[in-house]
Amino acid sequence: MPEVDMSTAPPFIDPRPAPERIVQLASRVLAGDILLPRFQRKFVWKRPQIIDLLDSVRRNYPIGSFLLWQSKQELASERSIGDLKVSDRSPGYPVNYLLDGQQRLSTICGALYWVGDNPTSIWNLAYDLRNDKFFHLNTLDEQAPHIIRTRHLTKGSDFFSRIANLSPELQEKAKAFFDRFTDYQTATVTLGDMPINDIGPVFERINSTGTKLTVVDLMRAATWTPEFDLVERIDSLLESLKPKLFGTVDRKTALRCVAAAAGFGFSSQNMDSLRDLPKPQLASAVDSATEAAKRAADFLATEIGVPSEVALPYTNQFAVLTAIFEKLPHPTPAQYQAIKNWFWRTTFSGYFGGWNTGNMATDYKTSPSLRRARSTLSHRRPSCPRKGSGRFDHSGRTMRPPRCWH
Repeated sequence: MPEVDMSTAPPFIDPRPAPERIVQLASRVLAGDILLPRFQRKFVWKRPQIIDLLDSVRRNYPIGSFLLWQSKQELASERSIGDLKVSDRSPGYPVNYLLDGQQRLSTICGALYWVGDNPTSIWNLAYDLRNDKFFHLNTLDEQAPHIIRTRHLTKGSDFFSRIANLSPELQEKAKAFFDRFTDYQTATVTLGDMPINDIGPVFERINSTGTKLTVVDLMRAATWTPEFDLVERIDSLLESLKPKLFGTVDRKTALRCVAAAAGFGFSSQNMDSLRDLPKPQLASAVDSATEAAKRAADFLATEIGVPSEVALPYTNQFAVLTAIFEKLPHPTPAQYQAIKNWFWRTTFSGYFGGWNTGNMATDYKTSPSLRRARSTLSHRRPSCPRKGSGRFDHSGRTMRPPRCWH
């Protein structure tokens, strides 16, 4: 069957499956014909997963298909994959954006084409012909002839010169090994030049299984446009908190802050509602959450004595405090005291240890009412601990509640 060259195929609407050799897929990536859009998550596979994929190819096991989106639209894309530089695309020339299979294709590219100088790289891989197994090297030194670096599989002359002095038995094994990788095919399914608004939902649906994506990853895909990248905006929010030592707040908590600033709330369903916001409104919510988060960090440091995120008793307290300071940017002294009371009550009662969807909804509805001094969140006052438990120790720091706690 003749090989299908997807790079020269005209745009089309219906998905087209086609077999393709994995070495050809990898070369298309390096040539800039297959690109990784920015709304994909970063490479997260560990060393055992890399080894397992390569061993599956060696054993001729199926490794799953790859989903591509062929388009002339210019999307922000990664300039490297598997520690390899990707060539620039030709202007106006259709390219194929990888929607599904990033971890697998990155592994194939890195294993077959890596030529770096870091001996501890996850792509410094080799195959032991005697023991029939892949493993990671921790040196760049020359290996024994029966140890084949995986990058030699793309250069036939180098490969066969290396095995020339092996025993006839090992030479046969080496040839079979070479043929397996150079001939191994998998299915690629290419979508036609569909509208950009349809790509986020497609990406979200196909990535609901496999390597688990976080709600942040999914919302990045669902809200992504060439002009707006939710993760980049969230990372900018967190960057603004670094001088205040709260830059290590996780992305999911930051996303809760954005959902609350957008008028939805803290729950996963509230975060999911961000997909329906017009992009200017979503961008405005991120900006509001950023300013409120900085006020929340200042409050924790100056009014509570929490110097950094690592000393915060419960991360989700930061989300609620950000919502409070987004609705109430300049509290009165009485309101400051009400917020401090709430902080200590929720800390010592362990309230956020069991924070559920119902709590989230009530806390969000209550936070704006702090405009009425001292009304606070105390109408849902968590149960107080025993009188003798007036300390909270976190990371070696002992904090005492204010006198009003007693």
